[in-house]
Amino acid sequence: MDNRREWSIYRDELVSAIVSLGFPGEFGNQIAKQLGSPKAMQRMIRYLNNVRPHSAEILAA
Repeated sequence: MDNRREWSIYRDELVSAIVSLGFPGEFGNQIAKQLGSPKAMQRMIRYLNNVRPHSAEILAA
């Protein structure tokens, strides 16, 4: 899979997971940029689905 396409797919999944927790989509885009790789975004998606944090500070740390 092309790296840009993979990055885009995981970014969209990450933004969707963050929005489902009640945070704005732009926050999800910023988190994706900071994570920087599809593998890191995949790990964050798993974390969000398992822990379901309620604070933006926990996500941004």
